[in-house]
Amino acid sequence: MGNMISEELLKKLLNDQYTDIIGFINQDDTLELRFKGNAVAVYYRGLSIADLYVDEVKINKSFCKGEYDQVKFDIKDDWSLIEAIPYLKQNIDFKFYHSSATYETEFSQLIARENNAKKHGNVTDYFILEEEYGIHFNDSAPGDGRFDLVGVHINHRPENRRTKNIEQNKYGIVLVEVKYLEDAYDDSDSTPGIPKHISDFARLFDHQNQTRINEMARDLEEIFSAKRELGLLPGLSGDVKCINFSEDPMDMELILALIGHNTNSDHLIELLKDSLRQYPEEITNRIFIAQSSEFGLGLYDKRMMKVKDYLTLIC
Repeated sequence: MGNMISEELLKKLLNDQYTDIIGFINQDDTLELRFKGNAVAVYYRGLSIADLYVDEVKINKSFCKGEYDQVKFDIKDDWSLIEAIPYLKQNIDFKFYHSSATYETEFSQLIARENNAKKHGNVTDYFILEEEYGIHFNDSAPGDGRFDLVGVHINHRPENRRTKNIEQNKYGIVLVEVKYLEDAYDDSDSTPGIPKHISDFARLFDHQNQTRINEMARDLEEIFSAKRELGLLPGLSGDVKCINFSEDPMDMELILALIGHNTNSDHLIELLKDSLRQYPEEITNRIFIAQSSEFGLGLYDKRMMKVKDYLTLIC
């Protein structure tokens, strides 16, 4: 945990050697920039194509082929990366995508774009701040947690989006787990399913993990401010520069975004029932199913349903 980048790297992104690639990414909505602590990664279709460090650019060699393979080591700055991106995209589309990615990673990027973009982010109720966010727990249970997306819930109404109101309020941490098709619902030896993610969410309510929530809040506050400076949250209008996250676990949300769910199957019903009966209502009341916005990926208050209400509806 701790995705926020260094001040030195942020400065280079804002005012120095990487300003051109930031401008390029802000114009190309198929690309995404993710913070990785000591670097920022450029993503396309859920795959990392390059990392930007303080003093170098590292391209993902896996996506180089043919004639371009001869010049891939000449990527020294953001302009040479900008020139290379169309080739990298084509290589991913034609050769690598189906063997290198899961649809969950691409859908995660699409959800982030849908809810952060200027065209749509001003009407949805959530903003996505980071992807693949890890949590190192303090309690005695084994294993750490990782969630596909982490963000903030800011209702779309104009009075809730005023700069003064946003900067004075405190917002709960929102964790989003994306699952593509029913095969992804169950835990496996290699991949956590819905039960594991619900368990990890519940662990955050343990007082032993309060320091982790505190750390997440500070990390996300810094990420929010940096991404606002970089123009990476264009859907949030106004001149909001900072945000405050609540450290109260009761303000957190876990959202399950189930892509391509088979409504003819009862497997999800049984799985959710088995998972929820293990936890008190104060925790299960903070777990939601994201309902489709007429086949869109926008996250809306009106389309958030508590898991227990979802089970009542479909059973």
